[in-house]
Amino acid sequence: MTQGYLKNRTSKIVIAVVVVVVGVMICFSSVKKDRDLLTVDEAAWIFDSGYLHLYLSGDWDNAEWHSLDKYAKHPPFGGYLFGTLMKLIGEPIDGLEPAHFWNENDISKLRYPENFFRGINERFSYRQLIAGRYLSISFGVLAALMTMLLAYRLVGYWGAIFGYVILIINPIFRHIASMATPDLFLIFLSLLAVYISVEISNRPRIDKKSWLMAILLSSVLGVAFATKISAYAIAAMIFIPMFFLSKKGTLSRKFLLGVAMVFAGILIAYILDPNLHGDPLGAVFNRMVWRLNRLDIQQLTSPSLALLTVADRLHHDLYTIFLINTEAFVLFIFTVIGMVGIIYKIVDARKSYVVLFLAIFSLILTLALTPLALLRYVFAYIPFLVLLASVGGETVSTVISKFGGMNSTSKVKVCGFAVAILMCAMMVRYLTPKYIVNNAPQIDERSWNLISDYEKSIMYPREDMELHMKLYEYFKGAGDVKRADRQKRYLEN
Repeated sequence: MTQGYLKNRTSKIVIAVVVVVVGVMICFSSVKKDRDLLTVDEAAWIFDSGYLHLYLSGDWDNAEWHSLDKYAKHPPFGGYLFGTLMKLIGEPIDGLEPAHFWNENDISKLRYPENFFRGINERFSYRQLIAGRYLSISFGVLAALMTMLLAYRLVGYWGAIFGYVILIINPIFRHIASMATPDLFLIFLSLLAVYISVEISNRPRIDKKSWLMAILLSSVLGVAFATKISAYAIAAMIFIPMFFLSKKGTLSRKFLLGVAMVFAGILIAYILDPNLHGDPLGAVFNRMVWRLNRLDIQQLTSPSLALLTVADRLHHDLYTIFLINTEAFVLFIFTVIGMVGIIYKIVDARKSYVVLFLAIFSLILTLALTPLALLRYVFAYIPFLVLLASVGGETVSTVISKFGGMNSTSKVKVCGFAVAILMCAMMVRYLTPKYIVNNAPQIDERSWNLISDYEKSIMYPREDMELHMKLYEYFKGAGDVKRADRQKRYLEN
């Protein structure tokens, strides 16, 4: 019996190693080697690497820290990450001039003509771009491995294997992971934070090891908070495992520990981000205001981002995640099976509820973030949806292992249920696109010509009253009440 167990364990290890190695090879082979930008944000993050030089100078009161505030800049740790990489390859960016050029011209008339792209291409090298893409895909691999590890702890072995595979084969995930941005770094941090929370929650009591893990958790949260504003949502996610997995009598103490770690994370973010020094609450508030202003401009320049209603976002997000291609469709089928597995308690009930609520919470975040940048933010939290599909993989594995011992009636029910799921899934796959309509408005030529003026009116309010009047009359005539009222407020005040 011991030999059989060891043989089975060895086989599982070999399978896991082979799957991981093949996945790593697939990911790194998907990195684009040409100099053409996959998104202009690749250049932006390379330019933001200049923040590392500013941070290491120790001059945290330098006015340069606030020189780009009105452009809704992210917290600077992503810049530190890319700055470290640029130093390692021997091509550091020692100032913020490239970042100024990018931000001052991003949404203006210079964005689409050759002037803007020529300007940004002059400011980064091929080696910087490719190095940034390999950095991103490295965190993509780590995110996939963390998804696998989290699925193993919450679902089971075969669920973990399946979760890793379905994430790796998704072409959109690999495409986003190969962009030179810190998006996958943040996804990795969110998965790591939830994994640490699961480990703390599984401890029978708060002991020395719990405190060590809590310190690590606070560090992860701090780095995440100092990377992007949206990372504060991760703080809510760490309490989901605590609620479902903590032993009776330890829940309140673990919740208090979690709250303490969130505040410790905020303190770490404060240390890492000189923009917060002096007036941290005011700085965070201003960032949110400028981000909303940026969103308003983006919705005018890119009408595909103007998915304002929940229904529009839900249509777009669910189609993009589950139905846009064959790989996404596989995710959809196993997500449905995962829901069935949770309902019939094929896997551990408490752990499956953690997976379910993480998936629900991540979908809510996705709907909230969609207008900021459709594709990248739709897939920002997809690993937590993959966990739900992992339950589906574990459910299928469990049913197959028990199928031989079932009576004929049970076998017929299982087969009928499987056929029903497949038929329903196929109907959804091929009928849904006919009924999903992008309700985003189309931009007209006159609106396009006013984009730079509209940006200027927001960035520098009340400096040009004639401009405000011009925009007010245009938006009023176009029936855009919201933007007309905004210009009217500038005129009245």
